[in-house]
Amino acid sequence: MYPVSEDLYSRVPQPLFFINSAQFQTPKDITKMKNFYQPGKERKMITIKGSVHQNFADFTFVTGKIIGNKLTLKGEIDSRVAIDLTNKASLAFLQKHLGLHKDFDQWDSLVEGNNENLIPGSPFDPVTQSPALQLSP
Repeated sequence: MYPVSEDLYSRVPQPLFFINSAQFQTPKDITKMKNFYQPGKERKMITIKGSVHQNFADFTFVTGKIIGNKLTLKGEIDSRVAIDLTNKASLAFLQKHLGLHKDFDQWDSLVEGNNENLIPGSPFDPVTQSPALQLSP
Protein backbone atom coordinates (compact mmCIF):
# COMPACT_ATOMS: atom_id res chain seq x y z
CA MET A 1 0.00 0.00 0.00
CA TYR A 2 2.64 2.49 0.96
CA PRO A 3 4.79 2.64 -2.19
CA VAL A 4 1.72 3.39 -4.34
CA SER A 5 1.68 7.02 -5.45
CA GLU A 6 -1.56 8.96 -5.76
CA ASP A 7 -1.14 9.53 -9.50
CA LEU A 8 -1.44 5.77 -10.04
CA TYR A 9 -5.06 5.60 -8.83
CA SER A 10 -6.59 6.80 -12.09
CA ARG A 11 -4.09 5.03 -14.36
CA VAL A 12 -5.02 1.41 -13.61
CA PRO A 13 -7.53 0.26 -16.22
CA GLN A 14 -7.43 -3.42 -15.27
CA PRO A 15 -10.04 -4.94 -12.97
CA LEU A 16 -8.81 -5.07 -9.36
CA PHE A 17 -9.66 -7.49 -6.59
CA PHE A 18 -8.65 -6.70 -3.01
CA ILE A 19 -8.66 -9.59 -0.53
CA ASN A 20 -8.08 -8.20 2.93
CA SER A 21 -7.28 -9.47 6.38
CA ALA A 22 -9.75 -8.45 9.06
CA GLN A 23 -7.01 -7.70 11.57
CA PHE A 24 -4.41 -6.05 9.34
CA GLN A 25 -5.92 -3.25 7.26
CA THR A 26 -6.73 0.08 8.82
CA PRO A 27 -9.39 2.58 7.70
CA LYS A 28 -6.55 4.58 6.09
CA ASP A 29 -5.47 1.51 4.06
CA ILE A 30 -9.04 0.87 2.93
CA THR A 31 -9.37 4.51 1.84
CA LYS A 32 -6.22 4.11 -0.28
CA MET A 33 -7.66 0.98 -1.89
CA LYS A 34 -10.96 2.72 -2.58
CA ASN A 35 -9.06 5.50 -4.36
CA PHE A 36 -8.64 2.92 -7.14
CA TYR A 37 -12.43 2.76 -7.59
CA GLN A 38 -13.03 4.59 -10.86
CA PRO A 39 -16.20 5.02 -12.93
CA GLY A 40 -16.59 2.14 -15.38
CA LYS A 41 -13.79 0.06 -13.84
CA GLU A 42 -14.48 -3.15 -11.97
CA ARG A 43 -13.18 -3.08 -8.42
CA LYS A 44 -14.02 -5.75 -5.87
CA MET A 45 -13.08 -6.01 -2.22
CA ILE A 46 -13.64 -8.73 0.34
CA THR A 47 -12.32 -9.26 3.84
CA ILE A 48 -11.71 -12.64 5.44
CA LYS A 49 -13.27 -12.65 8.91
CA GLY A 50 -10.98 -13.58 11.78
CA SER A 51 -7.85 -13.44 9.63
CA VAL A 52 -4.49 -11.86 10.35
CA HIS A 53 -1.84 -10.81 7.83
CA GLN A 54 0.06 -14.08 8.22
CA ASN A 55 -2.99 -16.15 7.20
CA PHE A 56 -2.15 -15.24 3.61
CA ALA A 57 1.25 -16.95 3.57
CA ASP A 58 2.38 -20.57 3.87
CA PHE A 59 4.33 -19.67 7.02
CA THR A 60 1.08 -19.89 9.00
CA PHE A 61 1.29 -23.69 8.60
CA VAL A 62 4.80 -24.00 10.06
CA THR A 63 3.84 -23.20 13.63
CA GLY A 64 1.50 -25.04 15.92
CA LYS A 65 -1.70 -23.52 17.23
CA ILE A 66 -0.30 -22.29 20.58
CA ILE A 67 2.85 -20.68 19.15
CA GLY A 68 0.96 -19.42 16.11
CA ASN A 69 -1.64 -17.69 18.26
CA LYS A 70 0.94 -16.32 20.69
CA LEU A 71 2.96 -14.76 17.84
CA THR A 72 -0.24 -13.74 15.96
CA LEU A 73 0.72 -15.96 13.03
CA LYS A 74 -2.78 -17.37 13.13
CA GLY A 75 -6.09 -15.60 13.37
CA GLU A 76 -9.40 -16.77 14.72
CA ILE A 77 -10.11 -18.46 11.38
CA ASP A 78 -8.45 -21.76 10.51
CA SER A 79 -5.50 -21.00 8.22
CA ARG A 80 -6.57 -23.70 5.76
CA VAL A 81 -9.99 -22.07 5.41
CA ALA A 82 -8.44 -18.61 4.89
CA ILE A 83 -6.02 -19.87 2.20
CA ASP A 84 -8.80 -21.86 0.53
CA LEU A 85 -11.07 -18.81 0.36
CA THR A 86 -8.22 -16.69 -1.02
CA ASN A 87 -7.34 -19.26 -3.67
CA LYS A 88 -10.91 -19.93 -4.82
CA ALA A 89 -11.94 -16.27 -4.94
CA SER A 90 -8.75 -15.36 -6.83
CA LEU A 91 -9.28 -18.13 -9.38
CA ALA A 92 -12.90 -17.09 -9.94
CA PHE A 93 -11.88 -13.46 -10.48
CA LEU A 94 -9.03 -14.42 -12.83
CA GLN A 95 -11.25 -16.75 -14.86
CA LYS A 96 -13.74 -13.96 -15.43
CA HIS A 97 -11.14 -11.48 -16.62
CA LEU A 98 -8.68 -13.77 -18.40
CA GLY A 99 -11.24 -15.96 -20.14
CA LEU A 100 -9.93 -19.16 -18.58
CA HIS A 101 -11.80 -22.29 -19.60
CA LYS A 102 -12.03 -23.98 -16.22
CA ASP A 103 -14.80 -24.35 -13.69
CA PHE A 104 -13.47 -21.65 -11.37
CA ASP A 105 -16.66 -19.66 -11.89
CA GLN A 106 -18.27 -22.00 -9.35
CA TRP A 107 -16.71 -19.70 -6.76
CA ASP A 108 -18.01 -16.41 -8.20
CA SER A 109 -20.07 -15.84 -5.05
CA LEU A 110 -16.83 -15.56 -3.04
CA VAL A 111 -15.76 -12.58 -5.16
CA GLU A 112 -18.96 -10.90 -3.96
CA GLY A 113 -18.19 -11.77 -0.34
CA ASN A 114 -21.00 -14.33 -0.08
CA ASN A 115 -19.70 -16.75 2.53
CA GLU A 116 -20.02 -16.96 6.30
CA ASN A 117 -16.28 -16.27 6.60
CA LEU A 118 -16.26 -13.21 4.34
CA ILE A 119 -17.25 -9.57 4.59
CA PRO A 120 -18.19 -7.91 1.31
CA GLY A 121 -15.94 -4.85 1.21
CA SER A 122 -14.36 -3.89 4.50
CA PRO A 123 -15.28 -4.16 8.18
CA PHE A 124 -14.89 -0.37 8.24
CA ASP A 125 -17.78 0.13 5.83
CA PRO A 126 -20.84 1.33 7.77
CA VAL A 127 -23.11 -0.80 5.59
CA THR A 128 -22.34 -3.59 3.16
CA GLN A 129 -21.14 -1.92 -0.01
CA SER A 130 -23.72 -1.52 -2.70
CA PRO A 131 -23.13 -2.98 -6.17
CA ALA A 132 -22.87 0.62 -7.41
CA LEU A 133 -19.64 1.06 -5.44
CA GLN A 134 -18.32 -2.33 -6.49
CA LEU A 135 -18.70 -1.51 -10.18
CA SER A 136 -18.75 2.26 -10.45
CA PRO A 137 -21.07 3.64 -13.16
